[in-house]
Amino acid sequence: MAHANAGSEAQTAKIPTPSKVHTQSTRILLLGALGVVYGDIGTSPIYAFREALHASAGGSFVTREDILGVLSL
Repeated sequence: MAHANAGSEAQTAKIPTPSKVHTQSTRILLLGALGVVYGDIGTSPIYAFREALHASAGGSFVTREDILGVLSL
């Protein structure tokens, strides 16, 4: 009967804990991803505003009316 009991004993599984390096690199990647997403959202209106001013000026100097017109969009 020794053979029947050998496989029935429950063994505790050891769950590996993440190393400090793994945890730190994950945090850095997460911060970088957030920077890309929110950085793009924050700077896109600036570039759109600049391009709209270039288009409204038509190659000449930008006037006050051009600026107010683009801002009203």
